[in-house]
Formats: sequence, structure tokens, C-alpha cells
Amino acid sequence: MLVPEIEPSKGMEWFYIPEMTSARGHIEVKRIESHHLLTRHRSAICKGDLGFAKREHFVEVSRENTTPLKAGMMEEQLNMQSTDYARITFSAPVEHQLRLKGHSSSADLCRYVREWFQACDDPGISATDRCRMKYRYKKFLLSLTDLSTFPPVGSHVRGYPVPLWEATIASVDADIFMYAICKRRTYNNRALSSQPCENLFSCLATMPGARNGVPSCVELEVNMAKICGESIVRQDPNRGFGVRLSNAPVYPQVLLENDTGPLPLLVEPPTYIHCIPIKDHLFDAPARLRRARKPMQGISSLHEPGRGAVGVRSYHKVNENKMNPLIRAGLSVARCDEHMSQC
Repeated sequence: MLVPEIEPSKGMEWFYIPEMTSARGHIEVKRIESHHLLTRHRSAICKGDLGFAKREHFVEVSRENTTPLKAGMMEEQLNMQSTDYARITFSAPVEHQLRLKGHSSSADLCRYVREWFQACDDPGISATDRCRMKYRYKKFLLSLTDLSTFPPVGSHVRGYPVPLWEATIASVDADIFMYAICKRRTYNNRALSSQPCENLFSCLATMPGARNGVPSCVELEVNMAKICGESIVRQDPNRGFGVRLSNAPVYPQVLLENDTGPLPLLVEPPTYIHCIPIKDHLFDAPARLRRARKPMQGISSLHEPGRGAVGVRSYHKVNENKMNPLIRAGLSVARCDEHMSQC
């Protein structure tokens, strides 16, 4: 098993094994998206200690206002679904401040989580380094408990909720398995996400029959057929015409091929996996770093315009989804309450 930091003679201990589907006749890998796992890491550290890291250490750094991590992110737990807020929580400036204060265990957690997410999402990192960064965090998670002892772990593993602990370790194993299962024996690490499904339903929300992002039940089947047809045309490798899918393409494959060469040839997946060679993808090439990443957005400063502001007429605007159904039916809410009290 050719995995970094592991001797090939000893191999690697697997926590997650993909299942073989009898219907399709091949191995199917299932994992939770890294962005969702990252936000769940932030949710866990905002609610209590995580591993050997202390919540109070992060709160202390946030109150000093010397890093992008603000007190409202930790104490008020603002926008728990924001990936940027989660990246800020485990960012390098926060780790640096934790080490200056002598909180080495909390700083180590920042480094483990940040490097693991960078290996899953950042371009320009070699496939070997990605596996090292992911496997380093997996070893840390497995060191928190002994799975061979009885009784087994309960709902948490040293502050980690068991679903989060298991899903993170399983995602590392699944990412390494993909190098053997993919037909090119390499893949784009950012492609393992739920974005294709989310984009499919976002296209459904933009159809003419959808009002305020809600598709009509009458035209649902017809709209889904149109969207599926467009997706088939977009993903057809033998398409004889060009299709621009966005205003600013993110993956300029033609330019990268001039620097790193084309992708490997397609081969059939193996029936038995005895060795996993790690190969670089175009996404791993250093030339991919020429595009600057979008900066992380935390809480706006006091002199900046606040994000998420609603219109000036929002107070008087009617939202019928929040309205009592009796009012929409033309009934008197006061009389209904009176009858209910008499009953």
C-alpha cells in the first residue's frame, strides 16, 4: 500500500471499506463533503472542548480582537453553516495566537483541521502531500480512543460527536481509495462534494415556472427533464461544440495541459486492490496556483457596510409563508381562539 508515512510492508489500517454494489457491479465510495465536516468542527468547538483543545482558549483569542476570529463567532455562534467562519476559526493567525499564549493543544487542533481541509479543497498541492496532511489528522483522531477496549465509546469521543469523528476518519480512507478506483487513477480532490447535486436543484429553482426559487408542482417533471438533458449535453466528452458554463471559468484545462501535460489514459477499475499508487491531477499542479483564492469573509468592521441587510420596506412587507393559515383562509383568528378556550 503506497501511502505516505506508512511502510509498504506494513500497509495501512483501514477504518472505512467501500461497499460493492451488486446492481452496478463496482465499488461505490460514500463520504460526507469536507465543507460540511468543517462547519461541524466549528459547531463542536463552539459548544465545548474538542479533543485536547479547550473552548475557552478560542474564546480568549476571539475577545482580544487581534485576529479575524471575533467574539460573536464563538459566543453568539453566528452563521454556523458558513465555511468562511469555520476557516477563520481554525486559521493560521488563530493558531499563532494560541501558541503565544501557551495553548499548544488547541493550536495543534487548528493545524490538524486546517491542513486536512486544505488537502481536500486547495489547489496546487501534490497528491502525496495531500495524503500526508489527511492521514496525519486521521492518526490524531484514532489516538483519542482505543477501539479494542470494552465498553465501546458512547455519544462522544473526547468532545467529538461520534458521527463527526467517524465521518472524518472515513472521509480520509475514502479519499485514498479513490486513487485506485478512478479510471484515470487520479482525481480532483475538490470534485468529491455535493455541489453537482446542489447545482442541479439550483437550476431547477431558476426555471421560468419557479416563483421565488420554488418550482411549480405542475411543471416539475418537465423542468427536471430539461435540466437533466442540459446536464447530459454539458458532460458529453464527445460534444462537437463549445459550452461556456459560467462567466469566469475556474478550471482552464487547456492552459494547464500546456504546463503539466494531459490527463492519464482511462483504464478499467481493478477487481482486487493490492496497491494504491498516488498520482498528481491537473488540480494538484503548481500552475493551478496562479489564480488567487477568494479571501475569507468574517464579520464586517464597524466602518464597513453590514452584509445581509434587508430593504427599508422589509418591516411592512408581507411574507405569506409566515402568515397564520386561518388568516389566508379568511377566518377570524380571535374567534377560533375563543372557541378553543371554551372547549
